[in-house]
Amino acid sequence: MMSSQKGDRKVTESTEKYSSYSRFALLAVGVGSLLLMGNVSAATGPEADQNSSAPPSNELEEVVVTAQRRTQNLQDVPISAQVIGRQTLVQQDAFSLQTLSQTLPAVTVASSGRNTDMYIRGIGSGENSSFDQSVATFVDDVYYGRSRTTADTFLDLDHVEVLKGPQSTFFGNNAIAGALNIVTNKPTDTFDASARALYGSYGEYALEGAVGGAVSDKVDVRGAVIVNGMDGWITDLADGSHVPASQDKAGRLSVLLKPTSDLDVTLKVEGSTHTDNAGPYYQFFNCPPPPPYVASGFCKVDLALHVPSGLTSSYNDVAPGIGTRLNSAGAVLTANYHIADHTITSVTSYTGYQFNVNLQPDNGPVPMLTGQAPESYRQFSQELRLSSPVNRPIEYMVGAYLQPDHLNTDEEFGYYFLTPKLKTIAPFAPYLPLGQQVNFAQDEMSYSVFGSIAWNITDQLKLSGGLRAISNHKSYDWNLFYGTQTQPYGGIVPLPAAVGTLPDALRIGTVGALSGSRTDQALMPSAQLQYKVLPSAMVYFSYSKGFKAGGFNGADTSAVASRIPFKPEYVNSYEVGIKSKWFDNRVLINLDAFYMNYKDLQVANTIVQTDGAVIGLVNNAASSVSKGVEFEGQWLITPDIHLDADVTFLDAYYEQYPNASPDAMQQLQHQVVQNLSGRPTSYAPTWSGSVRGSYRAHLPHGLDLTTELSAYFTTSYFFGTGTDDPLISQRGYGRLDGRITLDLPDGRWAVDLLGKNLTDRVILADAFPMATSLGSVEGNRFEPRSVAVQARFRW
Repeated sequence: MMSSQKGDRKVTESTEKYSSYSRFALLAVGVGSLLLMGNVSAATGPEADQNSSAPPSNELEEVVVTAQRRTQNLQDVPISAQVIGRQTLVQQDAFSLQTLSQTLPAVTVASSGRNTDMYIRGIGSGENSSFDQSVATFVDDVYYGRSRTTADTFLDLDHVEVLKGPQSTFFGNNAIAGALNIVTNKPTDTFDASARALYGSYGEYALEGAVGGAVSDKVDVRGAVIVNGMDGWITDLADGSHVPASQDKAGRLSVLLKPTSDLDVTLKVEGSTHTDNAGPYYQFFNCPPPPPYVASGFCKVDLALHVPSGLTSSYNDVAPGIGTRLNSAGAVLTANYHIADHTITSVTSYTGYQFNVNLQPDNGPVPMLTGQAPESYRQFSQELRLSSPVNRPIEYMVGAYLQPDHLNTDEEFGYYFLTPKLKTIAPFAPYLPLGQQVNFAQDEMSYSVFGSIAWNITDQLKLSGGLRAISNHKSYDWNLFYGTQTQPYGGIVPLPAAVGTLPDALRIGTVGALSGSRTDQALMPSAQLQYKVLPSAMVYFSYSKGFKAGGFNGADTSAVASRIPFKPEYVNSYEVGIKSKWFDNRVLINLDAFYMNYKDLQVANTIVQTDGAVIGLVNNAASSVSKGVEFEGQWLITPDIHLDADVTFLDAYYEQYPNASPDAMQQLQHQVVQNLSGRPTSYAPTWSGSVRGSYRAHLPHGLDLTTELSAYFTTSYFFGTGTDDPLISQRGYGRLDGRITLDLPDGRWAVDLLGKNLTDRVILADAFPMATSLGSVEGNRFEPRSVAVQARFRW
């Protein structure tokens, strides 16, 4: 890595300003936490909804989840899950799935520009906007299959459930690696109001408020709003602005109607806007690259212009215009009708979003290659469920699901760096700079029916099983054409037919139009056997078969019809575990071992050619395996001292994958494929985990002081390019977060001092090859060391 002298000087100045601003706060968070060791566990779940000034409990709280579409104690559910409660989300300033996942072992949610990488246990969908996500997201029983929605800010949540492994029966729709189940706060007949305000490093801010209660004996309402964002920690030398500069706004209104004692109906309407004025920002490194690579292409140009390089640089020098914007909205109508001890549930929803991102892969002050990727999506869904009463010898649930949706994406590239070459070709000279546009539209219709049955053989022994049958139909239209780039990003006017085609030597895409359709069907059985060896200790075995529908690669540029479709993927998953509490519910020990065998795993490959062509390939790896062991432990040493740990050992690899795309070194050696059989999958660290502890001190005048220290660690892993390129990987690291909270006597007010990444580790969020520059890499990092002060009030 290298940077210009100008950049180094300004880095020093920025560091001095930062240190004078936050040295005392960092010292308070770090030293205070080390002295008192603290954390309200990130896995303590919805029970952490209590105010931290409440009377201390002598036992661990019960965690309640809806992981099987019923309200259950997590310790009684035979699956591996991690639950993050309302209080913990606020205290950790976890404002999105991306920020939350930074401290969850073997879980990744990270923006990669044109998409978001979502992985659990080394399995995910990768970098392609055509993909349904293998890690499915659900919000209040509604499926959100597109990765764009992970950028939405959290608003007035009750808890988040991280369900690991295929969720075939109850969540079924493509949840082949796992599910992120988000549960919002619902209206009640009890008045409740809360507010918080936060300000921190890099201009980070948040204002959030919620209020709810009864309007009448038959109507309850709840409303919530949030505004948050930050200025960023990178200074752009072009105009002095800071990146990544983000702003989020979101609002929600929920109304609960109770016309009779047997019927309740909830209408939820919400909308949000996410804007990043210069993101996702990227910095290039390995420029110049190590031997045998040589500086070339954009890397060579940026070096000549003295563009700051390296992930530790506090400066960028990029032409204006890059950024993202996401507008999303939705409405959900949920009705529960209770009849003869049974419950009929209907969930009707409409969701949609508009997204756009402007990218500049050359990362310099003079645009040489630009990209724009607008995307729109609309989805309707309807689910019906019939649930039997619980705590009976036989419990069952049956249901049906319908989902039509429409996706439209564009990928528009401006090839400014080709202008000198194309000026010499007479037909093209009047129509420069050259632009390329790839349009992709897809209609989908998904149907499924499902059922589960459980037999409580004895008070200790339970046998359950489930089955989901699914039919998925997709059709697509694809079109690639060239034109004149009339503005820095997008605005492509098609070339006249008389101009002809580009020379084959350029190899940046083939003009054409394609269409097609496919229907995939599958049966997904599951079974669980659980036995209570003690009243507070349960062992279980589970099996599930997962399925993810095939599809079409909208990012392909070859115009070869056979390359557009990709096949469904399947998994057989096995898990055995124990969930237990000991010593009067003061110690929790959960341990599970899993083995998941995937067939035809869908793998996205991002290849950036030396001529600047960005090629998004999708292959089906013949087979892959994800296996490992997960440990969760909690120890309530005293009512005021709490320790916990979550640790994952993971061995995820391609069992057979002989036709993978080449890495940078293999491209340099003119290889066209590589054999990744036996190699790790993306985002699959061998070890990852967190260790936390908390101590609450009772001070005079009724004050409580709580301190927290959280240590997260991971070994190395590859990013989601699908090539296992050693240049595009994250080294192992450790991260420390801390918190000090002062609770006032009335239990309504609390003040938090929060510290993140206290050791200031450089942690990559994403990385990919730098265009035209073999051996050089671009990436963006998670937030450096930061502190924030937060005030909370609750009525």
